[in-house]
Amino acid sequence: MGLHNHLHSGVIVAVSAENVNTNILYPFADVFGILGMIFTVGGNVLQTWETFGLLLDNLEAKPFLTSIPKSFFLTLFSDACLVVYGIIDDNIIVAVYAAFNSILIICIMLYIYYMR
Repeated sequence: MGLHNHLHSGVIVAVSAENVNTNILYPFADVFGILGMIFTVGGNVLQTWETFGLLLDNLEAKPFLTSIPKSFFLTLFSDACLVVYGIIDDNIIVAVYAAFNSILIICIMLYIYYMR
């Protein structure tokens, strides 16, 4: 029985050692995640500028809501899921990122639409 308890304590020490190493690297994972979010927002903004104006040039005069590409609604749905995930997981960074991403793209699309 004593040996059995020592085996469990060895497992607990090993797991604790893994957690210490993971916690040391954890801030770096956050930095990469935030950098990825920044690049994604930047890519979405560039993609909107590059493609939405071209789409409007090819469309006949249509109201704004019917001129939005269907693929954009997938982005909105994806961001809405991330907002819900961020709220449920108490991760405000993910929730704010997703909301900011959608709002920024909508604003750019409105700007392009009304400036043409």
